[in-house]
Amino acid sequence: MKVVTCEIAWHNKEPVYSMDLQQSGEGKTQRLATAGVDTTVRMWRVDKGPDGKAVVEFLSNLARHTKAVNVVRFSPTAEILASGGDDAAILLWKLNDNKEPEQTPAFQENEDDQLNKESWSVVKTLRGHIEDVYDISWTSDGNFMVSGSVDNTAIMWDVNKGMRPEAGLWNCMHIFAFIEVMICVLKYYSEYLFSKQNFMKCFVVIEFSAWFVCRSKSSTALFKT
Repeated sequence: MKVVTCEIAWHNKEPVYSMDLQQSGEGKTQRLATAGVDTTVRMWRVDKGPDGKAVVEFLSNLARHTKAVNVVRFSPTAEILASGGDDAAILLWKLNDNKEPEQTPAFQENEDDQLNKESWSVVKTLRGHIEDVYDISWTSDGNFMVSGSVDNTAIMWDVNKGMRPEAGLWNCMHIFAFIEVMICVLKYYSEYLFSKQNFMKCFVVIEFSAWFVCRSKSSTALFKT
């Protein structure tokens, strides 16, 4: 197997912290989302050229975060893009199919002169963390999401409806506040949620009708959805 490296040199030449490839079906646009220190999320189209090499085309600049963006993750349905950053916010982006794309002029050296070909809008802003958001993991059905932060918590979100409005935490189902270290890596496999920093920790999430039980080696949390 021969691998050819395709380099993207945008983001104002600042470090890129995260990228995620959209799971698209046959005949649909294959998108790549990238994010980093420059506070923006950029959307790209990735195609296979006639010579077999990857062809990358700029699609859109998603600018709503106020600080560095640490993670981008497409939902399993490929309709929603979640982004989290140093501003402690998680933004849910969706492609606006109703807006006509802007015409892009010939290539210019200044990337800011490139016009968007797609329009992406923030459909929800999730606030619950008090410090940098480092990772996001979706459940397989795309209805729930877990986020991890350097504030030593992981939060499970219901992305479809609001929860706990009295606390001002819409969409927040539960905060795992018993975690001893900051959460830098999250992965949701079926009913298991894995978190990793200096060591691996596994939480078992079991659904009993409208109740969830979350267990770790040292703690148990019971919460209602």
